[in-house]
Amino acid sequence: MVKRGEWLTGNCLTAKEKIILHLRETPQPRDLLDVHSGLTQEGIGGSTGIRVNHVSRAISQLKKEDLVTEAMGRVRGQLRKRKVYGYTEDGYSLAERVKEEVLKKKVKIRKDDDSIKEVSLLDIGKHVGVRHTLTEVICKTDDSGILDMKDLEMRPSEKKERFLSFAEGLVLTEPFYGRKKEMEEIEDWTKASEGKILAIRGAEGMGKSSLAARVYVASKNRSSLFWYSFRQWDTPETLLGAFSSFLGQLGKPGLGDYLEGGARDLRSALGALATRLKDTRAVLFFDDLAEMSPELATVFYHVLEVVERSSEAKVVLISENGDIPKERELLARGALSEVILDGLDKRNCKKLLKRKIEKKEFERIFTLTEGHPLSFKLISTKGLEGLEKKKDYTPEELAVIRYMNLFEEP
Repeated sequence: MVKRGEWLTGNCLTAKEKIILHLRETPQPRDLLDVHSGLTQEGIGGSTGIRVNHVSRAISQLKKEDLVTEAMGRVRGQLRKRKVYGYTEDGYSLAERVKEEVLKKKVKIRKDDDSIKEVSLLDIGKHVGVRHTLTEVICKTDDSGILDMKDLEMRPSEKKERFLSFAEGLVLTEPFYGRKKEMEEIEDWTKASEGKILAIRGAEGMGKSSLAARVYVASKNRSSLFWYSFRQWDTPETLLGAFSSFLGQLGKPGLGDYLEGGARDLRSALGALATRLKDTRAVLFFDDLAEMSPELATVFYHVLEVVERSSEAKVVLISENGDIPKERELLARGALSEVILDGLDKRNCKKLLKRKIEKKEFERIFTLTEGHPLSFKLISTKGLEGLEKKKDYTPEELAVIRYMNLFEEP
């Protein structure tokens, strides 16, 4: 059992006691398809400070004593199943006894000015923050009983956050009018604790990307921002490479190590991404999803899962219907929300016009297009001749072009 004495030290618990306490403090999965990485041997070792080979031996002993369970589960952010561990009823009882004994102790905290303060473990959360578990506190306490605050992050309320904006393919040059209601709806969603994935939907040319770009700009100084527009030649490595640059600038390097030398280890790279995004307050924007190859779409779905299970990150998808990987699965489990864009009102459609047209013409075009923004931008473009021969426009847009050709100024 926990070594006797008034003071907490790094060696007051055995390896088995540290492991069972760590398992008790780590969220247990509802099923084996969604397992916290802290329940693997590597995760246990990282949290307790015990070498992985020693973790393996200690777990073998705990299993013999019927204190720990072992199963194959899918770890968050990883493609292949891994051995994961939980506690039995007897293991839970042991963990509670260990916790009770540890909380009776005191610890010596070394502050930034090198002064020493003696505090009870019952009050430790007031000094090191609620995000730190007893296991972490024990791991960071040396054998002389001193916990150096420099070894722990300060509480979130005392920590000045650093936000970064990263963009590949972001365009802000187009005029933008209206959408106040939709912008407020999206910004409220970015601030809310629930909901991880949001799709901005609408017909082609409705202004989805323009709206998302304005939300991106408006969200600066509130979150770290990542924008990525997919291209036909993109690969999983190019996407993860962009993430590597983004996270590296946030002080979370190392993701690129899994992509160097031509060796592809996507499973490990996604696991590393999950670790680095876990508590990163970020809104990730993805545009042109239809450009993804099937291989990239598979990897991107796992990126969505990583974000869905993170504590702080969120995703905004600028999307046509059917271009989100495994969209039905996301909708079925309530992970995907939607904002649907309709046409602009008359007042904002008029703002898009750079040419003067008669009221009767405007009413006719507005009725034809139902306020479709791209149609009004086309009207403002000189040289409409020949556009109706192109295949890039909807029947409604072509009708507007043909109609405006009749009124083309000489």
